[in-house]
Parts: sequence; C-alpha cells; structure tokens
Amino acid sequence: MGRINKSKRGKPSVRSRQRRREFLKQKNIEAQRQLQVKLEEEDNVIKELQERLELSERQKEGKKDKSADLRKLRDELNKEWEEKMKAQEEEWKACVAKQDEEWRKCWNLRMEDLQENHRMEVERAKQGLLQERVQLVEDKRSAERARDVALARVADLEREVGNLNRRLANVRSRR
Repeated sequence: MGRINKSKRGKPSVRSRQRRREFLKQKNIEAQRQLQVKLEEEDNVIKELQERLELSERQKEGKKDKSADLRKLRDELNKEWEEKMKAQEEEWKACVAKQDEEWRKCWNLRMEDLQENHRMEVERAKQGLLQERVQLVEDKRSAERARDVALARVADLEREVGNLNRRLANVRSRR
C-alpha cells in the first residue's frame, strides 16, 4: 500500500490513479499467474490420479480378487483430490479476504484524509469570518470615535460662534 500524502488536497491526480491502476493490474496478473501454476499442478495431479485409477481398473479386469484394493485406492485418490480442492478453495478465499481488507483500509484512510481536509477548510472559513467580524468591529469603533471627535469639534465651534456673536453684539452696542 502506498504512502498517503497528508498535505495533498482533493482527489488523487490522474497520474497517481494511473500508477495505482497499473500496480493493481500487475498484482492481479501475478496472482493469476500463481493461480495458473497451481491449476496446472493440480491438472498434473489429476492426470496422475486418473492414470493410477486406469491402471488399477486394468488390473481389476485382470484380477477380480484385487477389486477391493482398487476400490480403496480409488477412494483414497478421491479423498486426496477433494482435500486438495478444499485447500485450494480456502487459500483462494483467504487471498480474496486479504485483498478486500487492504482495500477497506485504503478506502478508510482516504476518507479520513478527505474528512480532515474538509474540517480544516471549514475551520479556515470560520477563522476568515471571525477576522472579518473583528475588522468590521474595529472599523465601526474607529468611525464612532471619528464621529464623536467631529461632534465635539462641532460643539466647540458652535460655542465659539456663540461667543463671537455675543462679542459682535457687544461691539455693535458700544458704538
């Protein structure tokens, strides 16, 4: 199983998927070759057993008194063949179960990685919203401060205008 790059975001690249497909094809081809070799070996064993059986049947025709021994031999050969077939079937099931488990592990790791990526993206979005809110609050406060300063300046200017109007009125009344 390949190494998963935790820093990679999104789905795997096309090249990565191609490499994975090639790897699985190669693995499948090797498994098929091994299975073919086993099947050929079993075919050879079956042929050998059939030859033994035919030999024993020929001997049976020649000698009727050995028929019980031939039946025993045939039964033994059949038992051997059945045991070998059961062993092959169990081995095949174990191989398939192992491959399924590897796929499940790979899939679970990929899903965990995607969930972690999604969680990180949501966290980054939340952080961005919080920073925007903080900036808006700061902008509001600075605007309120500027408004308060401007209102204070207007009040001061109105007082000065009032004072100047009184002085002007005093100056006119003295004349």
